[in-house]
Amino acid sequence: MRSAGWLREALERPTLAWLILTGAAAGLCLHTHSTGLLGLAILSLICILRSRAPLLRRAGQLAVMLGAALLCGGPRYIGNIVDHGNPLRADVAVMTLPQVDLNEYMHRDRGLETVADRVLNGCLKGFKKWDESGVAHWLFAAAMIFAFRQARGDDLSTIFLWVVAIYYALVVASVAAGVTVMVRNDRYALTVQPFVVYHAALFLGRFYDRLNHR
Repeated sequence: MRSAGWLREALERPTLAWLILTGAAAGLCLHTHSTGLLGLAILSLICILRSRAPLLRRAGQLAVMLGAALLCGGPRYIGNIVDHGNPLRADVAVMTLPQVDLNEYMHRDRGLETVADRVLNGCLKGFKKWDESGVAHWLFAAAMIFAFRQARGDDLSTIFLWVVAIYYALVVASVAAGVTVMVRNDRYALTVQPFVVYHAALFLGRFYDRLNHR
């Protein structure tokens, strides 16, 4: 979330310092889990789409940001290559046995066997799993319906909206392609949860202000 906030500053004032700070913050996310790569990909897309700079300069800004991110978080993935022969996977060997059929087990265990299941229990899990997400996604949806213009009232809110929009676009695209990794593992949703909560809190704050001014 900090890297997204700094990205707003980097887009407004694309100095070397802001680009390095943004990239370094995103790079630190890579040490948490491979889901950090998802956050880095989202920030990179926002940088490309939201920058006002000419295309060549935009590419240079992105290169600086990614370079800083990889300097901070890249060694972890180099270690994975050395230890496991793959930058992302560090599975226990038994999980890769065909007899285990881990994917089928996870689909059955997590209610993701059909396309409808993957939409309801996967793409829309934030609205169903109250124990994990609370009412944040419902409040976020209310904010988009009743206060979208206000939600885009400042650059930080707009950047956070882009994060949520790109995340869910990737979720839908992956499910449509038959890839379920983003919906069968709840930790992927944690990437976007702080940004959903931010807009939910803004919506509640504005609703409270309106009640007080009646």
